[in-house]
Amino acid sequence: MDTTLLAAATDDERIKQLSGIANLHISIARDLLASERPLDREEMESLLNLLITANEAKRLAQTLRNGADVRQSA
Repeated sequence: MDTTLLAAATDDERIKQLSGIANLHISIARDLLASERPLDREEMESLLNLLITANEAKRLAQTLRNGADVRQSA
């Protein structure tokens, strides 16, 4: 795992990094799906892993965002 995410100074920086990771993975998945030929098993597994990682990054970003909102409203 890339430790620069863990070294981010603020939740806002972590949220931006996680959102960027999710968007990059989704973009790569779209490129795979746009292929002219059918995907083989390995490519399908890679596609699934990309989408799982994107989903997890979005979930973590949302969790951080919700935590920041709670702290600000307190």
